[in-house]
Amino acid sequence: MAMTEEEFFGVKPTAFLDDIINCSDDYISDLADVAEETLLREMKAKISAKEVEEGVDKFRTILQAAADKNLDTFELYVLKNILYIPADVSLGQPATQSLFSEQDEKQLDEELEQLRAKITALEHKKVEMQQSLTSLQVDISHYEEVVPLLENISKECSVDALTSSVKQMEEKVKAVEAKCKETRSTMQTENAQRLLRKRVAVGDASPNRLLKRHRAMIETESLSELAAMLC
Repeated sequence: MAMTEEEFFGVKPTAFLDDIINCSDDYISDLADVAEETLLREMKAKISAKEVEEGVDKFRTILQAAADKNLDTFELYVLKNILYIPADVSLGQPATQSLFSEQDEKQLDEELEQLRAKITALEHKKVEMQQSLTSLQVDISHYEEVVPLLENISKECSVDALTSSVKQMEEKVKAVEAKCKETRSTMQTENAQRLLRKRVAVGDASPNRLLKRHRAMIETESLSELAAMLC
């Protein structure tokens, strides 16, 4: 059985055109009612209600006649040129099954779920990126506050001034080291003298032998051992 016009277009042509004509009649009737209400409200002091009703009826009749004439022409044109299938054209058999199988529909549903999951993940990523952007903006604001301070410091503390300060520090360190060496030498001499006097007092040995022994110890001791002994 061949496909009918209704099956091909999805609507019956004559029924479709009847709906258009009925809509036009309804619009004309609504327009006439609104015109009558407006005239009764605005012109009640000049025109009687009977005159308004008669005038609106004449307006409705004239407008309806013009619409019917134009709609008749429109209907004939559509039926002959738009919603029309020539007799020598075969429409074929109507479709008896769906274009998609259950497996296809299931696969489409799965793809939709995957797309929804991706959209959700992208929304979360967007929130994280917005938070990171806010944090970066705060860091940039702090950096912009610190930069002028660093520029002022760099202007006040030049490289030459820093070099001079380092040299002064080195000279002070060397002076302290020399003072320490001098103090250690003095303490060594005093300790040796006290030890010598003590041994002489107890009769341990003659002064000359003790002095020679002490000198030999100083000559053979390394500087690190002597420093450890004095410290």
